[in-house]
Amino acid sequence: MDAFAGDNQRYCDMDNDDDCDAEGSFQFLDLFADGCYEHSAATSARVVGTLASGGVAMRMRTSRIAAASVLALSGALGVAIGQPDSAPSAQASKQQTDQEAVQAQVDALYAIISGPAGDRDWDRFRSLFVEGARLAQVFHRPDGTGGVSSLTPDEFAERSGAYLLENAFYETELSGRMEIYAGLAHVWSTYESRREPNAEPFTRGINSIQLVKAPGEDAWKILAVTWDSEASGIEIPAKYAGK
Repeated sequence: MDAFAGDNQRYCDMDNDDDCDAEGSFQFLDLFADGCYEHSAATSARVVGTLASGGVAMRMRTSRIAAASVLALSGALGVAIGQPDSAPSAQASKQQTDQEAVQAQVDALYAIISGPAGDRDWDRFRSLFVEGARLAQVFHRPDGTGGVSSLTPDEFAERSGAYLLENAFYETELSGRMEIYAGLAHVWSTYESRREPNAEPFTRGINSIQLVKAPGEDAWKILAVTWDSEASGIEIPAKYAGK
């Protein structure tokens, strides 16, 4: 507001001339209030006369000054009155689009490896991954030892494909937690594995799935999948089991 008040003005009470400066000038107290005008001893009689006749002229004048002040303020601040900022809604829309795209990749991963005994669509499986992607399993031996087995998508397709040709296998997501930032996404996906669609799960586990979207690319791709299961003897905490 100070940018629109003159250098020789100060705040004062518009009902009290004693609060005005030597020249009798008022500083704008509120750009949206009536009474945003200059008042001096020379114009007092005219103001009083206007008030006595209903104050219409003064209100019209002060309203025009208030409106001009609002426009000046909006111009100085670069604000377009009546035009809401669309940035938040655009950002929310993009976030929702990314979430849906990431979840679609996760759903496809489960769908491709699940089904009755037989072949799988391994070409589609490979298309989910970026070049250089890895799938890693943390495994456990009965004696308490273990390790990590890391495979490329091609190696996974070859080894799992032979088993799935002769065995039904169904893996579904029980619950998931997703985080996205820029071109990075992570899904903490709890799964259940079954021999038949409606059978009790023979194991549960968690897939840690990392995805990336390179600048200029439209699709999210899987960079890595790392998993461990309750075969480790460690039960999945309730907060990861959708409970």
